[in-house]
Amino acid sequence: MVLTSPEVPMAPSLLPSRPSALLAAAPVLNADQVAAYHRDGYVAVPQFFSADEVALMRTELARLVAEGKGRNVVVEADGKTRPSTAVNFQICPIHTISEVIRSLSFSSKVVSAITALLGPNVRRRLDQVFIKPGKVGVGTTWHQDNDYFYELRGKDAPRGLGMWIAIHDATVANGTMHVIPGVHEQSFKHVREELSDHHVTCKATVDESKAVAIEVPAGGVLLFNYGVPHCTKANTTDQERAGLALHFQDSAIPVEVKHSHAVPIIAGDGNDGGVSAYGVDQRGRWEAYVAAQPQAVSR
Repeated sequence: MVLTSPEVPMAPSLLPSRPSALLAAAPVLNADQVAAYHRDGYVAVPQFFSADEVALMRTELARLVAEGKGRNVVVEADGKTRPSTAVNFQICPIHTISEVIRSLSFSSKVVSAITALLGPNVRRRLDQVFIKPGKVGVGTTWHQDNDYFYELRGKDAPRGLGMWIAIHDATVANGTMHVIPGVHEQSFKHVREELSDHHVTCKATVDESKAVAIEVPAGGVLLFNYGVPHCTKANTTDQERAGLALHFQDSAIPVEVKHSHAVPIIAGDGNDGGVSAYGVDQRGRWEAYVAAQPQAVSR
């Protein structure tokens, strides 16, 4: 598994505490996209992040992998053995170890899109990445995110959403995201997935014949609410594929955090730009990291 990029991102200490002058005009989802999201529970946006932004994501993930972060979450039937021929490599959470990825949730375009779908008051609940190496990369089985986020389990699924970012072109051949439209208000029974060290699955109770494959180029995103059943598939190509997932929810919902990472408000009431969580205002920092890349192509 090799995530390669020629440069490392600019050191955080070289950035101003709040480089607001570098804030870009944030794109806004159009009315058709917002309507599709509320009707089907999801919407795909093929060109959301720029080539420079994708390059920065790849660079930062390559650094984390090189530093030994993350693990293969696949196990064999004994629940312990890690197979070498089946890999689902996960880094979760990321914001605790990457100041670059930490800033992404506060970027102007992310905040614009999320508030257009969730409303004005939003917190980031989690961030994580899955890397599927060529030939041996396996998928993450069918599930609904509201079964992981305890405060929304079995209720209020539309008040939370995931933003799944294609770090590489995501195709059927390399195991892109699949969703089942129109059932996001239903709650499916989940059980432990026997071939993962922690995942749950609803594969026995969803109708996979109704699944839709979401193919997007690198930098494209899938926005889906917590109730949408979704999965990824095996990577049958020679090249690796990675997906970065940011999870958000209405900040009015009390959060049951069973882990010791921050869940900062990114928009609306109580938003301080992450200062209370990280000590530094995150607003504008993603845009500054992107602009600071030596290989930036859009300047």
